[in-house]
Parts: sequence; structure tokens; C-alpha cells
Amino acid sequence: MAFDFQPEKEGVIKFQYDWVKTDPPSRTSVAELELLRGTLYKLKFIGVDQTGLGYGNVSRLLKKHEKKNEFIITGSQTGGKPALLSEDYCRITDYDFSRFWVKSEGKIKPSSESLTHASLYDADPEIQWIIHIHNLELWNYMRKHGYTETGNITYGTREMAEEVGRLYRSKKIKKGNLLAMTGHESGIISFGKTSRDALSCIYDLMKSFGKL
Repeated sequence: MAFDFQPEKEGVIKFQYDWVKTDPPSRTSVAELELLRGTLYKLKFIGVDQTGLGYGNVSRLLKKHEKKNEFIITGSQTGGKPALLSEDYCRITDYDFSRFWVKSEGKIKPSSESLTHASLYDADPEIQWIIHIHNLELWNYMRKHGYTETGNITYGTREMAEEVGRLYRSKKIKKGNLLAMTGHESGIISFGKTSRDALSCIYDLMKSFGKL
């Protein structure tokens, strides 16, 4: 079991994890994810910040695994790569919010937001794709125009994972399947049943803001 917590930095893993080094997800299983991520990368919603830390991630639901949702997510610190290989994705096969723990498989460590994704997948079986992007202009616009916000909670924490699940279950998502992460400056989450649904939420936000 390991963790990469460095409290002065963002984009690093805070939860404990068991990483089983196996073959990566198949090319087929990540093909649509890679198309989605490529679009977001071109828009600079996924990338690397001025300190060299990657930001943004995408995931897709695979199946139930011992009463947990199994999903594929981009690996830790892959944001700066224009294109990813299957080796840059990993499978989340188990997790426990009370233990603040994740089990992953593949050739790369899991994204720091894996538990936040897991919380949304647990909240509704209709949620099968999740996007986490960063854009300060859109984030500020959401906060000024009545979009749903999380509490002032640090990214990658058990509290953030619990918060997004709570907001969804309490039916407090006000405008589309979008969340502004108040305690994670410029962080935005969108989600949907399909990759197109999740991406459309981002496009609708951009249209409202005037970026399209």
C-alpha cells in the first residue's frame, strides 16, 4: 500500500492505494476515452500547469466488480501528454471511502481524483462517463451564474468524493451535469451516460459563456 501525498502541491495522490502492476487496459477499451481526452487537450482543458504538474482527467465505467464499480481512468500526471497510449490508463477495481483507499491495475498509478469519480459512479448507474477539466474563466462564470458548487473542499480528498456524491443524490445539480469545485480553483466536473453527453455539458457551458 502506498500514497503520494505532498500537501503543498496539487495533482498528486492523497489516498492510500494498492497498485497491481498488470497489462494495461486494452486499446479497444480506451479508444473512445482517448478521443474524448484528445478533444479536451486541444481545448487546453487538460494539460500541465506552470509548475509542471498535470491537470484534468477522464474516465469511463466498465462493470460491477464485487459490488463496486470498475472503471478506467487516466493515470496520474498524464495531463501534459498530447496523446496517451493504453499504458497511460489504468483500471480502478476496488475502493473504500472510509479507508480512503483505492485498488488499481495497469502500468501507471491512478489519477488523484479516482475516488471522486468512484463517488459519482456509485451515485447513479446512468453515469458512465466523467470529465474533470480546468479553466479559470469558465469556473468563475459558473460560480457567478448559479451553477452547482461543491463546498470549499480540497481536491482529491475523501471529503471531496463524498461531497460530489451527496450533491448528486440530493438532486442539487442545478444546470446540466456540471459541478464547479469551489476548493479546487478552476476545477470543473461534467458527467453523463455517454461520452457525448459529458462533453456536451462542457460545450453548453462554453456557449453560455460565449466561448463558442
